[in-house]
Amino acid sequence: MALLLRPLQPAHYPPGEFPIQSGDRALSVGRDHASDLCVADASVSTRHARIEAVGERVFEVVDCGSSNGTFVNGIRVERCTLKAGDFLRFANAEFLVAEGLGGGSAVTIEDAAERPGTAMDQNEAVKVEPGTEAGESERDREQSEEQLHRLARDLAEATARDQRLQKSLNEARREVLDREGIIAGLRYEIGSREGQLRLLDEQRAELQRICNAQAAAELERQAEWGDLLARYEAEVLARTRAEHFSSELQARLSQLGASLLRDWQGWISENSRQEEDPGDTFALFDRLEATAAAIRGQLDLIEPIWHQFGEGVQAELARQTLEHRSELAEVESEIVRRRRDLEAVESDLEQFRKTLDAELRRAQGLSRKGIEIEIPERFEAMLIPKDREQEIYRALIERLEELDLLLGNHRNLRRLREIVQELTAFRNHLASLLEDGGVRPFRLELGTILSPRHRREVQVLSRKGWGTRLYSKTPFQPGEVIEVVRPGYLVGDGDAAVVLRKVEVLIRGGVD
Repeated sequence: MALLLRPLQPAHYPPGEFPIQSGDRALSVGRDHASDLCVADASVSTRHARIEAVGERVFEVVDCGSSNGTFVNGIRVERCTLKAGDFLRFANAEFLVAEGLGGGSAVTIEDAAERPGTAMDQNEAVKVEPGTEAGESERDREQSEEQLHRLARDLAEATARDQRLQKSLNEARREVLDREGIIAGLRYEIGSREGQLRLLDEQRAELQRICNAQAAAELERQAEWGDLLARYEAEVLARTRAEHFSSELQARLSQLGASLLRDWQGWISENSRQEEDPGDTFALFDRLEATAAAIRGQLDLIEPIWHQFGEGVQAELARQTLEHRSELAEVESEIVRRRRDLEAVESDLEQFRKTLDAELRRAQGLSRKGIEIEIPERFEAMLIPKDREQEIYRALIERLEELDLLLGNHRNLRRLREIVQELTAFRNHLASLLEDGGVRPFRLELGTILSPRHRREVQVLSRKGWGTRLYSKTPFQPGEVIEVVRPGYLVGDGDAAVVLRKVEVLIRGGVD
């Protein structure tokens, strides 16, 4: 037996059947005219596939690396065994694999329909036994003919039905092949579009790389421009400063020359005095050199007098230096004394805190044990350290104000600069101690009208004389505040706040 390939699209392969028989040589399939099975279709490759016999009545189709592939029953294959009833497709050219006779001919459905007698002989044979009667033979013959007619009719109906089914199947296959051709075209279009997209992606990547390189170069240029701009601004600033310094130096030299002329105008002759041009720097230096030469000439005249009376001047300067050093020693001793006072105050404050903590812990311990204590007596005992704490706060306030007065008087002395710094640090330490204890200063706004509710926190003062800075305390009286002499200080918050010192004010009508 052999296999046959029946073309389902005669446009791709001429009508007829291509037999496949066993043999040693493989059959080639392709668009090349030298192929054993030449398929004239553009979708078929020149050497598309080959059909090999691998055994008795066993054949395999092998794809030869075609562009559009080889398909068996709609599945793309590289190598596949063929059997009768398979649909073999090379790209868009489709064939039906059918079974044929070994001699190379095949019996089709149409041949079977044209030769009903043969089909009858193959399916059923009527046997007539000898020795029967003539009537039975006639009746059997009629029955046999009737049966043959019925079988022929059934065979014709089956053949027509098979033809209709084959026609429907061919139409369905043609539709499937058309759709597969469309799909193959679409896939080809998709492949070409994907190639274009890959090309566009490569171009986009190249453009992106160029853009990134341009952006990096632009950033470098911007950085270089920023550096150049910063250097230019620094140069402009340096030039501006130099010009400003030059103008200041010229102005100071002009002032120096004018000052020298004023100081030595009685010693310099009129001939050496010249009009000065403010914008001529060289003339200015010439003028200063002439003035310095005139001054040196006068100093040469004064030098004998200095040798005569210079010792007395030096002695006077030494005496004044000793006086200033003694004042400096007194200030330093005052600083040492104030530091000792501060250490004593801090020690008293620490002792007070320890005593207060001990009393509180004792009171809490007694309360937890259920022991009855005399609350008034306990509070009276605690009032003593409370008053002591307030006295310490008042002493700290007095020391703080004394330091402020001392710093205000000696802040600008150059020789006391280091001492002023130490006093300032000491003053800030006192202020931090007061802040930690809850002590805060308070004032009254100018124009405030005093009322009896201010009696607790305000002290009214009056001047002892016109133009003096001395004041005397006067009884509290209502009036308008026109000056705050000293701020007041409070400790605590709210209604429980204690006035450590009242704010001292002058009121209108009380300045005598």
